[in-house]
Amino acid sequence: MSDGVQTAHDDDGRVGGRLMTSVQMKAVALLLRATKRPGSTTIGQVQAALAKQKPQSTPPQSLRTRHIVIDQRFGDFTNYSVRPRRENPAASSGMHPDVQPPQRRAVLYLHGGAYVNGMAPQHWSLVSQMVDAGLRVDVSDYGLAPRYTHRDAYPFVTEVYRALLDEEGSQNVTIVGDSAGGALALGLAQTFRATPAPTPTPTPTPRPGQVPARVHPPMPRQLLLISPWLDLTLTNPEIDEFHRHDPWLSAVALREEGLAWAGGDDPTDPRLSPISGSLQGLPPTHIYIGTRDILYPDVQVLHERSGRVDWHVTVDVCPGAVHVYPLVPAPEGRRAARDIVARCVHG
Repeated sequence: MSDGVQTAHDDDGRVGGRLMTSVQMKAVALLLRATKRPGSTTIGQVQAALAKQKPQSTPPQSLRTRHIVIDQRFGDFTNYSVRPRRENPAASSGMHPDVQPPQRRAVLYLHGGAYVNGMAPQHWSLVSQMVDAGLRVDVSDYGLAPRYTHRDAYPFVTEVYRALLDEEGSQNVTIVGDSAGGALALGLAQTFRATPAPTPTPTPTPRPGQVPARVHPPMPRQLLLISPWLDLTLTNPEIDEFHRHDPWLSAVALREEGLAWAGGDDPTDPRLSPISGSLQGLPPTHIYIGTRDILYPDVQVLHERSGRVDWHVTVDVCPGAVHVYPLVPAPEGRRAARDIVARCVHG
């Protein structure tokens, strides 16, 4: 590890001291290139796809069977609060009933999908792994573009976060986001820091641990960002080089989908491109990124800028890995998923 950057690998991922990309990861890349064909994507194809609004996310029945899933309505949107069926670890761990179990940790999970797609099975699988470890995971099903934009998402996700803090406390909450959700996670944290304090008015005394409704909430314990889409415009000149090696993402598609999410607003606004926002006062952050991902150059830029403002950021770089590799069924992905769960529990 050097300057907060570490290279990810499994114990069986070294040959002669050299880091190797697993056969499974290579196979995933080949399959993605054959099916996604990112280099052949046209603006017309993307606009035609955007005309067909994608459905919102729905937890699979297997998740509801394995865990407790509480559907919580916040206006037009739903937060799925996924919780372990055994709330008290003492009941199954042999601890004396009078012994207080460790403080439960919680996660606010913001999914990716270029703001136009809902949760994939791989997202729900990671959520289930987190809950298996005893975590409460709130999955905020924000509205998808083009019907909805960031103007709908931020108030909803902020309200969910406030409700989670009321029950769990900010010191116990991690915000996890992948791809588009990673940008939303970072942008959300920036609003907590940037929101001006309102003019004081008489309000009822809040319950212990409750966040007053009119004051911006405190920062979470940490941020975990998986291949975050940091710049909606993808203007980093290095992206063209990485685009040739990324078997999945199309810059043409992402730019059009990003404009739909912006809804006519400036795409460089920090709520859309958090790499443009202030990085001061943010919580400790860990980022997972593969080298076959067009979002890698902007992660490098963000990490370099973090050192100028004393923001603690570490980056897990996985050689040869594709976009959102912790969700991929390969040794590198499984290792990263275990690390994410461990950081949420112990970090």
